[in-house]
Amino acid sequence: MPLARLPKVLLVMLPVGIVIFAIYLYFSGFWDVLKVILTANPLYMLVALAIDTFCIILFAEAWVLLVNSGKRKLSFKEGFEIILASIFGDLVVPTASFSGEVLRIGLTSKRGNLPASEVSATVLLHRLLHGLTFSLALGIGIIAVLITKALTLAVLEAFIFVGIVVLALSVLGLYGLFNVWKFHRPVEVLLLKIESLYKRFNKGHDVDTAKAKLREAFENFSTAIMVADDRVIAFSAFLLAARWFIVALVPYVIFMSLDYPISYWIVFLVCIVVS
Repeated sequence: MPLARLPKVLLVMLPVGIVIFAIYLYFSGFWDVLKVILTANPLYMLVALAIDTFCIILFAEAWVLLVNSGKRKLSFKEGFEIILASIFGDLVVPTASFSGEVLRIGLTSKRGNLPASEVSATVLLHRLLHGLTFSLALGIGIIAVLITKALTLAVLEAFIFVGIVVLALSVLGLYGLFNVWKFHRPVEVLLLKIESLYKRFNKGHDVDTAKAKLREAFENFSTAIMVADDRVIAFSAFLLAARWFIVALVPYVIFMSLDYPISYWIVFLVCIVVS
């Protein structure tokens, strides 16, 4: 992917992210980790790689379905490439998942010739479904660990807290997403305050044009959500939920390759929380 097609802010942050990532590798005992990996069974490592790739496919397909729910058309190949680029952005630019999502929105908007606000709506919906299914999967994992007595309830308190917080934020986020017009007026008021301050420095700035652009952005954003079919949203959520249980197999298989017996459910809980 040509660097010229990347957002300028990411081009600036990229070298900084690479340096920070290199420092992280140095202080995390990279060579010790590499030695352990080299002792693993190569066949198991290939299986883990295949599982990880399959999980990326599920993640991409869940999003592409949401993008194509309306009249928009994004091929799976394009969506998969964009997801890979966003993962790369997350790895090298130290902004949690923000850099990757900005990259995903920017590339999708350019490739599909779509308004950024419309693409943002599908990305937000995808992420909120991801958070919702995370909470449900975490709940199942906690119950499974308690049933198998792999861990005690006291040890699981932090996992329970994380699950409740993410569930609450996901539900609130989905409510806001499907009722976005309720936030139009507060955002417009805030924009007008910023615009009035900006107009002091730029006399030729047109506030009415800014208001029209804001309304257009809200319309595109709202339309992208409203045209999404309920069955598509449900199936997208199903794919994301299935992904949580499959992605935990990656570290589990690696533990198996090192002849280190461990409960799948313990690996599952730790894996989905840190991934």
